[in-house]
Amino acid sequence: MKRIALTIATVLCVSTWIFAQDKSKPTPTDKPLQPTVIEAERSRSETNDGESYLIFSGSVKLTGTNLVITCNQLEVFARTKENEEDEEAAIGAFSSIQRILATGNVRIVQEERTATAGRLEVLPNEEVIILTEDPMLFQDGNTAGGKG
Repeated sequence: MKRIALTIATVLCVSTWIFAQDKSKPTPTDKPLQPTVIEAERSRSETNDGESYLIFSGSVKLTGTNLVITCNQLEVFARTKENEEDEEAAIGAFSSIQRILATGNVRIVQEERTATAGRLEVLPNEEVIILTEDPMLFQDGNTAGGKG
């Protein structure tokens, strides 16, 4: 199981593309970087001591450069900018995304690749994506998957 999750994580290594925090890095295609947009029926956020927690639920759709993720619920754990004097920076601005957790009917589409799972965890600082709960990867007519 760990080998399948690691294989899928390696194949889909898109965490640096999802949030493209360093715009000087090349994109996986020639497409320009796009802002990441999250759509959902409901959302909630909490901020405390420079840490933010956002939760989106109900028909969640995350769209970014060369990537679409759909799921039932998406949680984002981030650090907020510390410069409180700048009003734009103080309201909803992140210095870095620490972790993303998508659960329930997770589907990732990236050009010719599609992956499905019950749970997706993205660790952008480690450039790792972990798919669990019956992950499946579809690419070029081939399928890889695992249980658990």
